[in-house]
Amino acid sequence: MGLHCESVACGCLAMSCFGLDGFEHWLLDLSGVVEICRNERGRVVVENDRTYCGVFVSPEVFVALNDRQTVPSLGCGADVWALACVLVAALIGDGFVEELFQGFYSLVLTKTDREREQCLAEYEVWLEGVVSELGGFSLGTEFEELKQILCECLNYDPGSRPQLRDLWKCMKRLISNSFNEDPAGLDVLDSVGGDSVKCLVFSNICSSKQQAEFDLQSSDGGALERGLTCEEDRGNCNLVKGLTGGALRFVTLEGHRDSVSGLAVGGGFLFSSSFDKTIHVWSLQDFSHVETLKGHEHRVMALVISEANKPLCISGDSGSSIFVWDIGDGGFLDKKPLKNWYDHKDWRYSGVHSLAVSGLEKLYSGSGDKTIKAWSLQDYSLICTMSGHKSAVSSLTVCDNVLYSGSWDGTVRLWWLHDHTPLAVLGDETLGNVSPVLSLSVSCGFLVASHESGCLKIWKNAVLVSSTQDQSGAIFALHTDGKWLFFGGWEKIVAIQELSEDEIQIESKLVGSIACDAVITCLLYYNGKLFVGFANKDIKVYNYVPDAAPDACSLPVQTH
Repeated sequence: MGLHCESVACGCLAMSCFGLDGFEHWLLDLSGVVEICRNERGRVVVENDRTYCGVFVSPEVFVALNDRQTVPSLGCGADVWALACVLVAALIGDGFVEELFQGFYSLVLTKTDREREQCLAEYEVWLEGVVSELGGFSLGTEFEELKQILCECLNYDPGSRPQLRDLWKCMKRLISNSFNEDPAGLDVLDSVGGDSVKCLVFSNICSSKQQAEFDLQSSDGGALERGLTCEEDRGNCNLVKGLTGGALRFVTLEGHRDSVSGLAVGGGFLFSSSFDKTIHVWSLQDFSHVETLKGHEHRVMALVISEANKPLCISGDSGSSIFVWDIGDGGFLDKKPLKNWYDHKDWRYSGVHSLAVSGLEKLYSGSGDKTIKAWSLQDYSLICTMSGHKSAVSSLTVCDNVLYSGSWDGTVRLWWLHDHTPLAVLGDETLGNVSPVLSLSVSCGFLVASHESGCLKIWKNAVLVSSTQDQSGAIFALHTDGKWLFFGGWEKIVAIQELSEDEIQIESKLVGSIACDAVITCLLYYNGKLFVGFANKDIKVYNYVPDAAPDACSLPVQTH
């Protein structure tokens, strides 16, 4: 479904294309699909009269693979057909696979109208056999709906097949009768057009006349790209080079009139929020001041950038207001917000503390009223409210279809983004051991949380692998990038650690630190530069300048 939201179809599925993630959810393994395409294409074309070893290719994809003269336009219905085969095979067993592919593909290659009519007649006979086999299961009346939609998915005509969303909702209802709402984030599937779909099976793997337009940054494929990026980062960090070689320089950005509360990059700009109720926009080229966004009547507490559809800057304040700013053309719509509304209306609490966005154009807000709310960035309507924390939700971040929330109650909670159900609770809730979570960051499978006590905790696959006392005061700001960890807070020191792991444990090694003249309130590592916001209103940008001579901008640094 994630690929379909990006208008990408696999076109070829098998049992081996699916696996369990760390939370025991069944997910599509994109690398498994690629491997199937590499290994099985010849069998599709040459051995079409033999059992196809459990690899399911819809009739229209099979015809296209055998016709190299043109590259046809295929829709997501090909995946619907293949997935239905996987599910039916899981229910009925190997006999289904044998019966399906024994001479089946030789039928769909027919050319004349008469042969096609015969093919369709025999296909209907086969489909009736599938229905009969499924009818042998006694799973209650609710199973009738699933059986019906599976048969609809196996329709010979791609245009008559339902969407994957419909199949998923049916299965969800089979598990829980209380599920009455549409799965979050899947409404965009309605707009996926057949002509715009890119079919993965027609990539270079299949030697098509046209090269595939498949983009690994789409949905599930993004996880593969993130893994590659993490590996590339493991050998190099320019900031560390600057620390050890004395070539680290900084630029100070002045303009705010109160403590800097947030930093974000998007649309070609640096954005900074502040307790002075404003958001400043800075050039990433020369770090000059570009614009000031005004409208908040209370302290701006949280800031996030969404670039899924059009670039948006989203800010939340201590009065529970959320503002959306259009930053697509750099004009900022005459400095007026595109939209503003109220999140958590209880005046007794301290407003919006944290914000995060997902790739499916959803906004999540965490507040002092202990809840998390999910919003649509299409019409700004409230999707759902997630409850569970016992204190203010201080930090939110999204990674791989999971929302991570940190709270003053000392815990980190994990939420499944498809239906916003809770996955796990990390941390110690024992009375007397609570240290509020102040910041979260996720990168390359590591989840890192900083605490008011100066403690850093690291989880790998929801298992606590490290808990260290790194500073004597609160750590307000935290960011991970690959194996590099940046953090700072009350001690006025930005620390840089290197994370390493083996089969037994994960270790963090301090490689350098930067002494600062004010409390660190937020930080961000982007494109080789470290952006740091301070309680004294300033922002500093640290950069590695090779072969630079010492000057007034040289840093008071310590190397380890």
